[in-house]
Amino acid sequence: MLSREVSLTGGGSMKKDDLYILLKPEVKNHVNYLENFLKQKKFYLKSIHPIQNWENLSLDLYGPQMNIDLVFARGVQAYLWLSKQLFGNSSVIFLLKENGVSLQKKLNKLDETKKRFRESLSKEWGDALKIFLNMEKINTPGSNELGIVGKLQIGDYVFQDPKMEGRWEDFYFKYIHAPDPNPSNHYREMDILERHGVFDYSIDSNKWRLMKRLGTFTIP
Repeated sequence: MLSREVSLTGGGSMKKDDLYILLKPEVKNHVNYLENFLKQKKFYLKSIHPIQNWENLSLDLYGPQMNIDLVFARGVQAYLWLSKQLFGNSSVIFLLKENGVSLQKKLNKLDETKKRFRESLSKEWGDALKIFLNMEKINTPGSNELGIVGKLQIGDYVFQDPKMEGRWEDFYFKYIHAPDPNPSNHYREMDILERHGVFDYSIDSNKWRLMKRLGTFTIP
């Protein structure tokens, strides 16, 4: 369990220089692993906050990059569809503290921790799972511009089932989001979280333990 510096009841005491990570729906069965990973890296959990509409929040967080990179935007829309179909639309925010000297150094450390966690979890089990979506079937914005048209094939074997013919794109999970490591982007994302009312509610420790046992990000 992560060290807790404040009670997880009430709205918490968010400061703009506090750090955060967004737990995406697909990480809900790996929360204990994430908590231990953060603890080893000397991050301290201040509070936990529920997200009822992860898709809308994600579109705001990724908005600037989506506006300048259409390929990225199409991929994000398809990924959001995939994760919602498999894991739902609820997520949580961890508000974190790290005793670094400057915000920049703390953001650099959080960014590196995010990358190492993703790599670690993928090595644990993610490499066994490969996901291909038929972009002709999901109808997200720009889906018809992604993928390769044809039949799925493994080696010399081509799947002959008509369902295996389509426009195929591969996807993988990233599990958590943290802001890019520069202060201006961090403050921008913290403002977005505030506008979405993320810090108006928090999850107390008893409910959080139950949610982890149930493997859910929906408050019981």
